[in-house]
Amino acid sequence: MRSDNLKNGNTKSCGCLQKEITKNIGENNKKYNTYDLSGGYGVGYTLKNEEFWFDLNDYDKIKNYCWYKNIDGYLISNTSDKPILLHRLLMEPQPDEVIDHIDHKVYNNQKINLRICNQSQNSCNTLDSINNTSGAKGVCWHEKSNKWLAFIKKNRKQFNLGRFINIDDAILYREIAELYLFKEYSIRYEELKEKYKDINVDEYTKTNMRDIYGLSN
Repeated sequence: MRSDNLKNGNTKSCGCLQKEITKNIGENNKKYNTYDLSGGYGVGYTLKNEEFWFDLNDYDKIKNYCWYKNIDGYLISNTSDKPILLHRLLMEPQPDEVIDHIDHKVYNNQKINLRICNQSQNSCNTLDSINNTSGAKGVCWHEKSNKWLAFIKKNRKQFNLGRFINIDDAILYREIAELYLFKEYSIRYEELKEKYKDINVDEYTKTNMRDIYGLSN
């Protein structure tokens, strides 16, 4: 804005007034979510009436945003700077850290369901489809050897754990390897921990699966 226009009265502002008017219009037109705070945790609703959960003590932190679900189902809000994800706002991770939804319900943003981890740990907690000849995760039929092959992936690398005549042996190796490598980040952690409570997982892996020993999180 030219200074002579300000001096001769042709304009009333250097642009700040227009910005303020625009800001006020934006604030007046801003949409907000609705909330139910009557239970043990908060329940929010998007403008499409989609439900999401959070801790009650986080309400003040999230209430001034308008949350909606993105294509992956995560809660997101568009701010003046950049879009912000609800779970990252709540957990405040470093830029290279990711947030894992432990129960895979990405609308559940209670802190008990969120944990900060790295990408490798986050990939351990995935719902892989079981689409193979065995019906068991990480076990398939190996036609050339006429045996069951057990395998597991870690940091995008596949490790073959062995070939077995008996499918139950292949499943045992695969599940112990998962318990050893992924620990609490495994989606089946509690189930496998109980199943193999009488086995020293560390020693078993060291003795029988040397290729993966030392690679645990």
